[in-house]
Amino acid sequence: MVRKKVKLAFIENNTERRVSYKKRQKEFLTKARELNSTLCDVELATFINSPYHKKSEVFSNHEVATSTFTKFEDLPEMDKSKNITAQEEQIMKRINKIENELEKVRKENKKMEFTNQMYGLLNGEEMPNSMHPKDLSDLSYVINKSLKQINDAIKAKTHEEVLSEIPLLVTFTVPSGTNFERPRAPLNLVHVTSKFSTSF
Repeated sequence: MVRKKVKLAFIENNTERRVSYKKRQKEFLTKARELNSTLCDVELATFINSPYHKKSEVFSNHEVATSTFTKFEDLPEMDKSKNITAQEEQIMKRINKIENELEKVRKENKKMEFTNQMYGLLNGEEMPNSMHPKDLSDLSYVINKSLKQINDAIKAKTHEEVLSEIPLLVTFTVPSGTNFERPRAPLNLVHVTSKFSTSF
């Protein structure tokens, strides 16, 4: 069975958000235990503060978490900056990706807005006097693109009608022994004897 891809987005409903949080928190702590002792034996500490708990949660315990955070603070600045820089790069990549997706959505919405405005003009609505020259240019682009699509559709339809009016070629059989057939059938040669004879 194919696993359905979950779209990551903020959950508006508070009850659903609480249920999702508890489920994912449990899965997160399970993964943390696996990394900490079961599989990888790495030193790991987590600190979780949420409105769904009366007090903050620490994994695995306060003593281990304090020791882990203290070791990180005691690292040289270069080592700490490497980790922070790597995290910042990942965050910036995600931000850039989201911004690109938002830009695509803005362009599609703008295109839909100008398309609706074009239909309004066709129905007799007046052109707003307060339109910015850039918006007028975008509206002109949408109109020209729509006209091109209409012209292309008309040309394609006309071409189909012209082809439908051309009669189909009728097939016929080429006689044997002609130059139009390959290979050509041999001709039957008849020897003719003269009926007249002369004497000397």
